Amino acid sequence: MNTLNIKQAATLAGVSRSTLYRSYIQTGRLSVTDDDYGKPAIDLSELLRVFPHIKHNDDEHKKTQDNTSEHEETEPVNSLLALELKKTRELLRVREEQLREASTREEKLLDLMASLQRQLTQDKKSEPVRAWWKIW
Repeated sequence: MNTLNIKQAATLAGVSRSTLYRSYIQTGRLSVTDDDYGKPAIDLSELLRVFPHIKHNDDEHKKTQDNTSEHEETEPVNSLLALELKKTRELLRVREEQLREASTREEKLLDLMASLQRQLTQDKKSEPVRAWWKIW
């Protein structure tokens, strides 16, 4: 999954870092996870859930906002979504491979269990059955 640090998330959402912390994270409206380095990170899909109409807010973008098309405004979000989709597909491929390996392992274990059960039943048939009350 694609995660953003707090500064990136605040920039995409068009709010300050402190506003993002105070109004969204501390109130529980936006969930935060830790990245690989233990720093707070926000999943892109979570950010899009809370801010469905994310716009890219650079100073240059604000000056020419009236002249820009809708396509240009959604370009950063689309690139982030494309990256998240690529990572999700890779994760799905890995999970499917793990599932195939687990299925193969399960079949081998079931075969082993069946052969051991056959051995046990054959061993029991070869031993004479003695009455429990006969000591010798």
